[in-house]
Amino acid sequence: MTAIIDRDSLVRQGHEFSAPPQNTEAEEGVLGGILLDTSALPRIKDKLTPDAFYLEAHRIIYRGCLVCLSRDGMVDLMTICTYLHDKKQLDKIGGQAKLAQLVETVVSTVNIDKYVELINEKYLRRQLIELGRDAHYCGHETLKRLDESFSYLKEKATELQSLVGGKDRNHSRYQQAVQEFERLEMNIEDSGFRFWEKNRLCKKYADVGIKSVKDLENLWFSHMSSQEDEGFKSIQEIFNTVPPQREWFLHGLLPAQSLVTIHGPGGCGKSTLVYDFIYSLVTGTPWGSDSFNEGFSTTAAQRKIMLIQTDETLGEMVTAFHRRGITEDMPILLKMKWSIDKIPQLLKKAQEWKPDVIIIDCLTSVSTYSLFSENDVEYARPVLRLRKLAEQMNCCIILIHHSNKAGGMRGTTAIQNSSSEVISLEPNPDDKNPDSTKRLLVFNKSRSRRPVSYELELIPDTGTWSCLGEHKKHEDAALTTTKNKIIKFLRSRPNIRFEVAEMQNDFGGSTGNIRTCCAELARDGLISKFSLGRG
Repeated sequence: MTAIIDRDSLVRQGHEFSAPPQNTEAEEGVLGGILLDTSALPRIKDKLTPDAFYLEAHRIIYRGCLVCLSRDGMVDLMTICTYLHDKKQLDKIGGQAKLAQLVETVVSTVNIDKYVELINEKYLRRQLIELGRDAHYCGHETLKRLDESFSYLKEKATELQSLVGGKDRNHSRYQQAVQEFERLEMNIEDSGFRFWEKNRLCKKYADVGIKSVKDLENLWFSHMSSQEDEGFKSIQEIFNTVPPQREWFLHGLLPAQSLVTIHGPGGCGKSTLVYDFIYSLVTGTPWGSDSFNEGFSTTAAQRKIMLIQTDETLGEMVTAFHRRGITEDMPILLKMKWSIDKIPQLLKKAQEWKPDVIIIDCLTSVSTYSLFSENDVEYARPVLRLRKLAEQMNCCIILIHHSNKAGGMRGTTAIQNSSSEVISLEPNPDDKNPDSTKRLLVFNKSRSRRPVSYELELIPDTGTWSCLGEHKKHEDAALTTTKNKIIKFLRSRPNIRFEVAEMQNDFGGSTGNIRTCCAELARDGLISKFSLGRG
């Protein structure tokens, strides 16, 4: 329920012209308690900041107490008196008599927590009044854009609201710092200005040990990792939870809300592979199919593609497009210059254009201006941001990278850990021909399907790839035939659910054989399987 404020009533009561909310008696009670009981300050220091005190003298005393506690491990009348004298602030707060008077007015510290609550409440009310003044000034500041004024006021209001409700002030400041950093990270497109603003943010939180932009980034990524945790559930809760059905853009290859990293040695055909993906996605045709294999099904007649190509020249890309049959009327958005620190720019365009698949070719070329090397953990942090973007936009992001000499992904293992799916495109070790166009597509890591290796063959004249089946798997011919029939049957009737018996009536075969094949196809993400439940 929203409370309605009667402003005229407030004016009649004199509130508009009265002194700001304050409770100097509570302030004296807290300061006196600190000087009387050495255990009092450690108990309240995270709940109360110097700015919460109304009187400047009280702010000076409390700030000095915090310094003494940090430096000496304790605070009493003698230590704070000496500190203020050395800082030439003793006379400013009223001399030794003021400190003695604070101690004399307190009998015990039993109510000190209540006094802290009173001080914080009055402080928040003063801040609310200050917010009103800010709104007044913003309304008259005609040189500033209106959206900037609203954004500023919203930020101040959110910051103030986070402190209401008895929350731990230290934790509230932590949440505030995370939110401010996230806003800079995801909304400022100019990377130089973003770095400038991050440095300003560092100064704001220097009192809690934030000394550099790297400290801020560590704080944010620690916060992000904490979001990956959830509470324990009972077996009954698990059984009663219906798992969400996996959504695919290209069955068995490209799941929604995922970051798919594809790596391989130079010259193995990674760019050609994703161009072939693009053609299938924008035309709604299966990928990797040939006369013996039904390949991988698309899930819509047409998908929107956003391609960031920084690893090939414009001429090389256009030639490859023409070879594959990609035409100018297809829903593809292209960008030839981009760097990994421009993720806010990418997010803004993605929110506007709403692509289904975003392809970045490749990680090395878009990271040219990175301050870190490939072997640094920090190098992979943008990869985690891209994964979050894919989840936020319900799209699939394909990130192209290079393999190392051993065949693994080049650089820090954090790149692989930050990816949802990791696929490698490798030379087929069974083919010793140096000019061979045969490759292996290896699923090294997947959250969506069974790890597997597929044999591929490139047709250079057209830029198309054929999937020849699993590597070194000698499957019964009858099973392969049944699987192809199932895929063909479902592909011709998109977005319709069928039971095993219905498929059997259409193309024959045994129920058990069809059920087994359906289970294996679903495990590989090639079809979607739905449970009818019990009863």
